[in-house]
Amino acid sequence: MSQGLRVDFINRSCAEFRGSRGIREIYTQMFRRPPVYNTRTRSWSAPPKRVVDLAAWCEARGWNVTYTGDPQTASPPLVEQHDPGVGLW
Repeated sequence: MSQGLRVDFINRSCAEFRGSRGIREIYTQMFRRPPVYNTRTRSWSAPPKRVVDLAAWCEARGWNVTYTGDPQTASPPLVEQHDPGVGLW
């Protein structure tokens, strides 16, 4: 029986994952705190950066990993550079 993981990117601060038995324990061992369970979608919720690390760990061990959503939403927001001297006088 092959193991699998499904990753859903929701927005920049939230990604959900569900998978084979033991995925919560693997996440907890990797990051020292358990993910939050979403009862509506019946999946685990965590920051996208951590979920990407978890997916990479699973892929390295031969798991079937499926991604949904836009992974670019997991990237940090762009910060505009402002000139600190503008508008002072």
